Amino acid sequence: MNTVFKLSRKGLTNLFEWTVFLGVTALLVTFTQPAMAAVASKPTALQVFCAANAMDRVNFPEVPGSLKCTPVPEPYMVDGSGNKVSISPSIIKNKAALIALGKMLFWDSQVGSDGIACASCHFQAGADNRIKNQIDPGLRNAGGKFASDGITPIGKVFDFMASYPNTTNLDPLLPTSGKGPNYTLTKKDFPLRQYQEPQNPVAGQALQADRNAQIVYDSDDVVSSQGVYYSTFNGLTPSGKKELCKKRFPKSGPDMPLFNVGGRSVRQVEPRNTPTIINAVYNFRNFWDGRANNVFNGLDPFGLRRFADPLLTPSDEIYRKNANGKLVKNRITIYNSSLASQAVGPALSDFEMSCGGKDFSELGKKILAVKPLGKQKVDVSDSVLGPYTNTAGNIKPVNTYKLLIQSAFNNAYWDVSDTQTVDGYKLIENNFSLFWGLAVQAYESTLVSDDSRFDQAINGRDKLTDQEQRGLNLFVNQGKCIACHLGSEFTSASVTHVENVRNVPEIGKYTLRMLMGDGGIALYDEGFYNIGVRPTEEDLGVGATDGYGYPLSFTRNAKNKANDPFDYSIAAPNISSLFPDPFQNNSFLFANLGCISWNPVTSNWGYLCGTDPVVSDERDAVDGAFKTSTLRNVELTGPYFHNGGQATLEQVVQFYNRGGDRKDLFLIDSNCGGALLTIDAYGNSVVATDPVTGLMDNSGFLKGSSGQASNMSPDMAGTKELLNRTCNPGQSSQETLGLSSSDVDDMVAFMKSLTDERVRWEKAPFDHPSLTIPNGHVGDENKVKLNPAVEQSLEMPAVGAAGRKSKGLPALQSFDIGLK
Repeated sequence: MNTVFKLSRKGLTNLFEWTVFLGVTALLVTFTQPAMAAVASKPTALQVFCAANAMDRVNFPEVPGSLKCTPVPEPYMVDGSGNKVSISPSIIKNKAALIALGKMLFWDSQVGSDGIACASCHFQAGADNRIKNQIDPGLRNAGGKFASDGITPIGKVFDFMASYPNTTNLDPLLPTSGKGPNYTLTKKDFPLRQYQEPQNPVAGQALQADRNAQIVYDSDDVVSSQGVYYSTFNGLTPSGKKELCKKRFPKSGPDMPLFNVGGRSVRQVEPRNTPTIINAVYNFRNFWDGRANNVFNGLDPFGLRRFADPLLTPSDEIYRKNANGKLVKNRITIYNSSLASQAVGPALSDFEMSCGGKDFSELGKKILAVKPLGKQKVDVSDSVLGPYTNTAGNIKPVNTYKLLIQSAFNNAYWDVSDTQTVDGYKLIENNFSLFWGLAVQAYESTLVSDDSRFDQAINGRDKLTDQEQRGLNLFVNQGKCIACHLGSEFTSASVTHVENVRNVPEIGKYTLRMLMGDGGIALYDEGFYNIGVRPTEEDLGVGATDGYGYPLSFTRNAKNKANDPFDYSIAAPNISSLFPDPFQNNSFLFANLGCISWNPVTSNWGYLCGTDPVVSDERDAVDGAFKTSTLRNVELTGPYFHNGGQATLEQVVQFYNRGGDRKDLFLIDSNCGGALLTIDAYGNSVVATDPVTGLMDNSGFLKGSSGQASNMSPDMAGTKELLNRTCNPGQSSQETLGLSSSDVDDMVAFMKSLTDERVRWEKAPFDHPSLTIPNGHVGDENKVKLNPAVEQSLEMPAVGAAGRKSKGLPALQSFDIGLK
């Protein structure tokens, strides 16, 4: 049965055909019924259940399951013999103290230059549901296009929103209502691409889902999260408790900040939507583009890429005390620590949390001088911070940040005389990026949501409704959702999937080959897919480069090394590095396409060209590809996708039903109305591309030598089906999922069963300190007061382990509830 997976995850639907999967009842009977009997007779039901289903999770790892049976990935290092070793006690001394330190740092508004905490963008089920001053103009646009003035890059132009009347022919450069900074989003603004479709679909019939229908509204803007003002860091006050930032607020001229209303500065907004940090510990890489490396280097998000080129290696390092009491440089390499890599990014970002130009030593100096959560309250019953809190709701004076660092970390990283400095900073200040990353990661690793009604049903403690069962059946079959949202984590980007599921020699783990929608074959990064949310040129995703000039994509890094010598004297292909990342991959994946073929008998790839050399020119599908997000608690984490372009789960399902928001550019066969097919250089029957653009659809990106005609994930409804059909006159030029309105409702009902009620009610471990959150500015998109603009805010009260209900607070609501 494992051979089903050897081509790629794309064979997953066949898995359920093999197991005669007919719905959720079959799923529960096939995989869990023996365990349920054990659950009824023993008090340790969960342990018995997980043990009884261990074999099923090996044979059917892609099947949705209970997250309670999936261990949280643990950080580790590798010793000189290549063995995994714990980071305790060599770096971490006390894990409980580390988690407490991380929770304080994550929620502390004193960390950011303008009162911004990490939690300021992750306060709603780990995500952000604000609706005012949440628009970015699309700053990651790589198309090279300009606005109507011929000067302004299109990525710096705010579009009119859909609710504003007569937006179709308005010049976006005109200063007028209905767009940009300090705008308040409405229901009519979503989705960000709107088609001319019937308003009242017939119940039970397939929805009209024509992605090539007339577009009545479209925007490349992004719904994201507001951060800090546009400022530069000039140092700290003598006490170290406050930052001296020069705010750049000219009201006119070329230096006027992009985020302004009538020349008056407002908070900047990030160029991608905020993903949830709940269950993010399961991700092999984090951020939408995967730039938060699996390896934490103690300094920045990019892992060992930081040290790959000696000419690019910065001078700052982590230091530790050796046996002689002297400070020595200490190269940090901690695996399964993408959350730590992620944490050190926003803390210094001059968009998200910091005045521009500040470094971690300065941040450390400031944090060590302030009282933890000094401007906030903590509930005495807080599941982590309760023991550190007095009855007044303040952190006890004895619990300083310095003491917490000393309690959590090995003495070698902080315990030296203040006279032993690094570039003028105390050791505890110099190493603050290490403390910050590992502490925040330790706290976020506790934010595991594994007790949804779906988990309870799988474990035999509850039962899905008939509608939810129908939705699950659609999820794994007709809807094809499980092709990417698989396993108990509901994402193929998880550590479990990337590291373990593909752990067979003929596959490789980090990059795979898949059959594309146009009939060709391409390499891709496991867990990252282009599903046609926006044209690729607007955001390259994992197809972009990192801060050191390397491709973010493992696939492209491996292709760069694919000409390494290939040893044909051994049966298995050589294993080569994904330089500059410390992982290994099967070089066989990069053989010339003309020299390989898929053998359906052996379910394996085979050579056709004897000893032809490995080449690095194979097609890839990474431009415009983004990390597959988890669907757990998805009810509460809107708006959706990397551009925040969908407000409701219904809109998300309808997006998939029409095959994404891409525009088909392939040629049409005049004899039958289907896609015109041609033969490529390797003999594959493929869709003929547009002769003007060279593209098959607007998911392609031809700029540069790495460009491709299409990067579309093959499981998106579309041209792959056309390749397998007889071309008949009048045949449609596109395929859809064929979902009815009731199907949409059923799938949404199933996805809502993935909500953990502890998350909805902020019960432990999802309780938190109080926090004041910026929420736009007094006024609207046309007029604000003062410069910078006067702010509005949301007040989040402290919530203890018992959750919101114990405080008389309502449950968390979905994003669209707040839209008018």
